[in-house]
Amino acid sequence: MSKNFALNVAGVIFILVAMLHLARLLMKLNVTIGQWELPVTASIGGVIVTAALGVLMFATAAKK
Repeated sequence: MSKNFALNVAGVIFILVAMLHLARLLMKLNVTIGQWELPVTASIGGVIVTAALGVLMFATAAKK
């Protein structure tokens, strides 16, 4: 398995997670862990961080 392949796979996974966070934001879905409810606004950070990591993975894979 090449380094670029692994970076691209990681990039796809990060972008998919960012899309799930965005879907949670748009649909206002609740997430409960035990008795604690995770605020929907926490997904804002999730979208930003995971999307940035996904873009970083793709950019790193594109460098030669």
